[in-house]
Amino acid sequence: MFINDLNSIRDRFKALSSDILHIGQNVAYMSNDARERAFDEARSDAYQLGVDLDKAVKKRTTTTYTENSEDLSKLLEGVVACVEADEFTYSTLWRDHAIGGKDYGRHNTHRFTWDNRTVTSVIVGNVEDRPVNVQISLAVIGGVKVMFYHGCSTLVDHDMIRNFLNIAMPSTARDANGRINNTNADGFVGVIPRPQKAA
Repeated sequence: MFINDLNSIRDRFKALSSDILHIGQNVAYMSNDARERAFDEARSDAYQLGVDLDKAVKKRTTTTYTENSEDLSKLLEGVVACVEADEFTYSTLWRDHAIGGKDYGRHNTHRFTWDNRTVTSVIVGNVEDRPVNVQISLAVIGGVKVMFYHGCSTLVDHDMIRNFLNIAMPSTARDANGRINNTNADGFVGVIPRPQKAA
């Protein structure tokens, strides 16, 4: 239904564009009244298209994630950070930061133990009949539990993913103000707590 509404609006927009082009090509041959009337009609049609597009977007059927299952709560228990990273990015981070990962001459000083990977996926909402799916990978890195996630469905809604994180992440992954310890691959090293050096 949402897609049909958008297709109809697209077709009306094409017709309006053609009308405006026709007015532009013939503006020199039109009387002032005819020109004003044509532009007023085009403005009115454009405004109505905007109103109809807004209605179509608001009307789309969506559901969002509302609560953790017991299994997911247990799985995420003890997570201290979450990192947005797809499979390739995860592999690259492992290569660059895991003890035993490839060096490629980088001489990376931020190396961590890295083990116990668990992978699952969660449907965080639906748009029309289409699920919005997030893949979750958990690993213990430098002795702390880190969650990697990315939208893996054909349709990805980042607002739904943010909503899921706000609901799903345990208190261990939040600062004193409740803000989630969340980053992308560039900030990965910053979310892993460093071992304390002996005095």
